[in-house]
Amino acid sequence: MPKSDASFVAEPECDLQYYWASLDHGTQLSTRDGARIVIESPGLLNRSAGPDFLNARVRIGGECVVGDIEIHQREADWYAHQHHLDPRYQHVILHVIQESSTRRLRLETVLLDDCSGDLEFSTHESAYGRCSDLMERVSDDALLEILKESGIERFKLKAEKIAFSILKFGGEVTALQLLFDAFGFKNNRKAFRALFNHWQTCSPDFDLDAMPAWLWGLSDLLPDTALPTEIHPELRPFLKQIWEDYAKCRSMVFPPVLWERAGSRPANSPERRVAGLIALLQKYRNAPLTVWLGCVEKSESSHALLENLTESLSGVSSVFSTFWNWKKKSEKAVSLVGASRVNDILVNVALPLLYAHALLARNSSTAQNVLEAWCSLKMKPDNRILKQAFQMCFGPVQQHRAERLMKSIVTQQGLIHLFLNFCEINCSDCRSCRMIHSASEVDLPNH
Repeated sequence: MPKSDASFVAEPECDLQYYWASLDHGTQLSTRDGARIVIESPGLLNRSAGPDFLNARVRIGGECVVGDIEIHQREADWYAHQHHLDPRYQHVILHVIQESSTRRLRLETVLLDDCSGDLEFSTHESAYGRCSDLMERVSDDALLEILKESGIERFKLKAEKIAFSILKFGGEVTALQLLFDAFGFKNNRKAFRALFNHWQTCSPDFDLDAMPAWLWGLSDLLPDTALPTEIHPELRPFLKQIWEDYAKCRSMVFPPVLWERAGSRPANSPERRVAGLIALLQKYRNAPLTVWLGCVEKSESSHALLENLTESLSGVSSVFSTFWNWKKKSEKAVSLVGASRVNDILVNVALPLLYAHALLARNSSTAQNVLEAWCSLKMKPDNRILKQAFQMCFGPVQQHRAERLMKSIVTQQGLIHLFLNFCEINCSDCRSCRMIHSASEVDLPNH
C-alpha cells in the first residue's frame, strides 16, 4: 500500500490503521484460527513503502514475536498488491483484515469484522511516542547539545568497528568493503557484499586492468550476447569486450548474485550502481584509502578536507552515464555517483574510515579535523529510520521543529542513535523505555 504523510486520511484502510495504532499495551485479540494475541506494542506507523506498521511486538499463543504488521480491508489485497513478491514484506508477523477470502495466507491473520463497532478513529496521536511530550519541554539549545553528543557517540562507535576491521583485514580491504556496501544502500547491500566476497576470492592482488571484467562478470548482470533484443546497439561493442576480458580471467564458479529491483528508480538500477563503483575504483586505482589520505595531507582545515574528498568522489562517468540498463538509454547523461551518493559515502565510509585510521596512527589532530568535517556536513533528512524517529520522538505538533533542528548530519545521526537504542530496541513500547522513566525523574531544562 502506498504511504504518504496523509496516509491516515487518504487510504481506504485508514480506519483500520487508526484502530491498530490506538491499541493499548495488553490488548487481547484472537487470530482467525483461535490463537490468543496479546499486544505489547502495535509497532510504528510506516510512512514509506512497505508494511503498515514496523517493529511490532505481540504474543501469539504465549510466544513473543517481533516483526511487521500489514493491514488490508480484504485478505485478497495481499496478492493484488503483490506483497508475496516483495522482500520488504518478509518480516510480516500479522495480517490484519476485515474481509477474508477463499485464498488464505500462511500468515497469522486477525479478522476484525466482529469488533468493527468498537473502532474509534478520531485521532492517531498514539502513533507517536510519549517522549514527544518530553522533547517539547526541552529548549532548542539543550536538545541540540543532547543530539550532538549522541551523534558523535554514534560516529565514534562506527569508527571503532572500522578500526577493528583495519587491524584484521588491512586499510585498503576495509575501505573497499565499505565502498561496496555504500553502493548497495539501501536495497542491494547483500548483493554488493556477495560481489565483494566473490571478487576478493578471485582477485586478491586487486589487478586494476582486470577489475572491470571481474566485477561485471561476477555480478551476474551481463546479458547473453546471443539475445540481441536485450542489448542496446550502442552497448554491444562494450558488452562484447567485457565478455572477452572476463573469459580470460574467469577461473571459478560462484553462487549467483541476487539483485533487488523493486522500488528503485532507473538511475539506481543495479547496472548503473555497478558501473559507478567500477568507474570510481578505476579513478582510485583500487586504493580508496590512499586517495583519501592524500586529501587529508593537503587539507589545512575541515572545510578544505570536505572539499577535497567531495572532489575525489565526483566527476565519475562511464558508458552507463547515458543508460538505465543494458537495454534502455536515458534521454540525457545522469551522474553515476550523484550528490546524495557522495554524501552517503562521506558520512558512512570516508570520514569514519579516516577517523579510525587517525586513531590507530595516534594522530589526534587529524582525528579532530576529520570529526569536525563530519559534524559540519548538511544533509536532507530523508533517511527512513530518521523519518520514523521524527514521528516517534517529536509527535505531530513538533514536526517543523524537528526539521529545523535536523539540518546537520550530527543531529540527524544523534536522533537515529537515540531511536535505535531506545525506541527500536523496545519495539516502540514506551512503557518499557529507559529514557522515558529516567527523564521523568529529573528536572528538564525549559524553553
